[in-house]
Amino acid sequence: MHQSKLIRLLKQCSTHELKLFKKFVHSPYFNTNSSIIELYQLLRKAAPDFSPKRVDKFKLFQKLYPNAAFSEKRIGNLMSELVKLLELFWQMENLQTSPIQQQIDLAHAYQQHGLLSYWQQNIDRAEKVIQNKLLEAADYYHYQLLLNLEKHQVIEDEGQRNQEPNLQAVNNHLDTYFLCNKLKYYSKVLNYQGFKSHSYDIRMIDVVLQEASCSIYQNEPAIQIYYHGVRTRLSLEHEDSFKALKKLLTKHCHDFALAEVQNMFMLARNFCIKQMNSGIKEKYNLYARELLSIYQIEINEELILDKDVLPPATCKNIIATANLLSELEWAVQFLVQFKSKMDSNSFNFNMATIRFQQGKFKRSLELLQQTHFTEVLLLLATKGLILKTYYELYITYADNFDYEDQLDLYIQSFSVFLKRKKEVLTKRYVYYDNMVSIVKQLFNLSKELDLADKKIVALQEKLKHTKSITEKAWLKRKLMQMMK
Repeated sequence: MHQSKLIRLLKQCSTHELKLFKKFVHSPYFNTNSSIIELYQLLRKAAPDFSPKRVDKFKLFQKLYPNAAFSEKRIGNLMSELVKLLELFWQMENLQTSPIQQQIDLAHAYQQHGLLSYWQQNIDRAEKVIQNKLLEAADYYHYQLLLNLEKHQVIEDEGQRNQEPNLQAVNNHLDTYFLCNKLKYYSKVLNYQGFKSHSYDIRMIDVVLQEASCSIYQNEPAIQIYYHGVRTRLSLEHEDSFKALKKLLTKHCHDFALAEVQNMFMLARNFCIKQMNSGIKEKYNLYARELLSIYQIEINEELILDKDVLPPATCKNIIATANLLSELEWAVQFLVQFKSKMDSNSFNFNMATIRFQQGKFKRSLELLQQTHFTEVLLLLATKGLILKTYYELYITYADNFDYEDQLDLYIQSFSVFLKRKKEVLTKRYVYYDNMVSIVKQLFNLSKELDLADKKIVALQEKLKHTKSITEKAWLKRKLMQMMK
């Protein structure tokens, strides 16, 4: 029984949910079977672990029916009914979190009972909530469509042929609802294809893009944001759409639910990153600056926090961009400002990257040694920076043989780590494995007393043709510094 659907569902309930569900099960409107009440009371005592011993169906049956012979069917039926009640309870709880849907459903009930004055009151309330509540764009258009369908149904039921039955409004909101969703999910398709090859059959997208470009939708910010966002994903030449997207995001960043706004900003950031990776130096510098500018809009508008916490990956990306542009003072101020919104690992790692950029390698290493990430990508980034720091200390303090030994040992330990995590790291394994390999060759070359330039040139050529490698720009600089 401990592997049954019922137990799996109950395990996912919080203590608060289990308490509320008790009231639900006891309600005679939803349940009149006293055996189900008793069964739930017994199971609730086994929460939260619901160990096999405490949810043994034979023992439960004996407690429920002390004078009856065990029946698999009987206990199974009780369990099934309790599952149905729990599912209904979840549905009711979800409805409680949607005041707009409640108003629309209540309006519909009044309409069915012919109480149109109360129907109108609830329609008005729903419209007011829609306008005052921050929603995801698709939800906004969906509720508008439902409201106008209600209005259409009332006019049609009244049979007033001389009154237009609200069909224009219904179709308008149907169009905006469809366009918004189509563009939103097409942008997700393009984003997914950006890091993993997958074939999709997205129908009507050309028609959707053409329709979304029409002037009738110019006052629909969500449609405009997703339209320009899609265009930035389709081609790097669509810089006009990037400018339009940035302007729209700046103006409407508080018009939608926070999670959706954060995803909208990601569209703009991804375009900058693609331009930076295009191989055109002028574009790299220009869009690195644009990327930081977008992050600064998000920071100033208080859009970067997730449940009042600054996500480590977001912090890392912001600081990396600031470091790239040598905005080190700004980066330090940013970290200090948001220190209370991040954990110590994130703070130490990002401050270490700034100190590294400032050439304060000893301080950088001290901070990195206090950093203990468990998330594999952040752990990799930390190890990569430690490797760079050991190399810089070895070069800077050539007469200190301790740094030489530490670098040698770290190269070995990093290689072992990568091999051990090869299956987990997948594509990232190659990038860091190649980095470690080049650093090892740099280290070996640096120890040669009479180093020939041709060996450095050979390693430069190897680096040039190694596409899957992290920290390529830094490695290039280290090789150039070795040239006589």
